[in-house]
Amino acid sequence: MHERSNQIALGALLEQSHLLAPGDLGHAVREAAGLAGYRNASLFLTDYEQRILVPVPPADSESIDIDATMAGRAFRQIEVTQVHGDTGGTRLNVPLLDGAERLGVMMVDVDHADGDTVAGAKRIATLAAELIISKQQYGDTLLLARRRRPMDLAAEMRWSLLPPLTFTTERVSVSGILEPAYEIAGDAFDYALNGDVMHLAVIDAMGHGLGASRMANLAVGAYRYARRTGLDLGATYRTVDAAVASQFGEERFVTGHLAELQVGTGVLRWINAGHPQPLLLRDAAVVGPLHADTCLPLGLGDEPMEIADTSLQTGDTVLFFTDGVVEARSPAGELFGEGRLVDHLRRAATSEEPLPEMMRRLVHAILDHEAGRLHDDATLLAVTWHGG
Repeated sequence: MHERSNQIALGALLEQSHLLAPGDLGHAVREAAGLAGYRNASLFLTDYEQRILVPVPPADSESIDIDATMAGRAFRQIEVTQVHGDTGGTRLNVPLLDGAERLGVMMVDVDHADGDTVAGAKRIATLAAELIISKQQYGDTLLLARRRRPMDLAAEMRWSLLPPLTFTTERVSVSGILEPAYEIAGDAFDYALNGDVMHLAVIDAMGHGLGASRMANLAVGAYRYARRTGLDLGATYRTVDAAVASQFGEERFVTGHLAELQVGTGVLRWINAGHPQPLLLRDAAVVGPLHADTCLPLGLGDEPMEIADTSLQTGDTVLFFTDGVVEARSPAGELFGEGRLVDHLRRAATSEEPLPEMMRRLVHAILDHEAGRLHDDATLLAVTWHGG
């Protein structure tokens, strides 16, 4: 492919994007890719459980298994994969990335898959991904395409408040995931990078259904308010605690982790409000939990809390998680437990999986342990420090 034709394709797609409806994005990408010589451009988005890739119109293909196909490998490993046709030509599977957030895969057919051709396809996929993020704010077509079954109201509220599942810079990576995707209620996570501080929160609101979702929304809102007001970690805890107590009384509460990572130095500080201790992954080994005295859950506080701290080494990953992870039970009543969690983390580190892929596989292992039906929400949030 010629550089000039690729620039024309990108320019045409950008120009068209200003008046583009969400449901027309697939057509627009196909037409723009055609200007650069790519044939049959099709967009596929991951479903909410990250098990399949679902086609975006005008693609008339079936859904694609993420774990058993070359297109799925492009999604899993965040790399372009190629499938050579029996009669010549090559299909390129190009990851759709919003930064480091995996949205799906773009497929295109080409005669020859040389370096320039692959690079040009990646540029078109990059613009397509940014337009997916932009256009899904203006309609429901792209969001609904990702759903394999109806989503309940509590989960609808939860997904609308979540940040992107993955975020990466040169110094820090964050990736979160939660299940059950279509019934999630009381669990949530949040993060924000402000200057040299990565703010992190994992919460688990008491109960299930709509009531738990409302309490989780309040906790996240109060956390963001405190963070954006410039409050320190202790004051943030007290702000969320007071908000939950004032609205839900003394018999309702939210457990959680509130943390701050100094991305310039690797110093991690955190408050444990009733959650399992986070795990530290270092040099392909889980070196143990990071211990901190547990304070009262949010909503029951008003007592001194411990702010724990540790210094991370370059490449360290810290995993925060809710009790629904280790307390997941098999049909025979066997707990998933911390031992299984540690074992999965070790295998993921040994295979050098991308951080979001490690999280995807881990939450699927939890789901499979409970035969696909979680009895409690399960949420994981991992942060990796790449060095100052």
